[in-house]
Amino acid sequence: MSVRRGRGARLPVEAAKRVPILEVARRLGLGEPEARGRELAVRCPLHHDHDPSCYLNPQRNLWHCFVCGEGGDGIRLMQRAKGISFEEAVRQLIR
Repeated sequence: MSVRRGRGARLPVEAAKRVPILEVARRLGLGEPEARGRELAVRCPLHHDHDPSCYLNPQRNLWHCFVCGEGGDGIRLMQRAKGISFEEAVRQLIR
């Protein structure tokens, strides 16, 4: 799925959604993932997090923080962590 934005340009949303959640976490510098059952945990970029509370699910390509309650896909993680728009998050993920 591409989303039309502005002057006829299309955002490659599906390509951005396919970026593995572990790759998104790596790009954001969230630390070395720790195994927690079937998931992996990293530091949440949305609050002070000395113990990893942000869980990554590589099979579903999603994340969720049990402390602040935020979660979603890689686009949402990039968007919230960097405080950028949806469009900019998509662009950064496909670079």
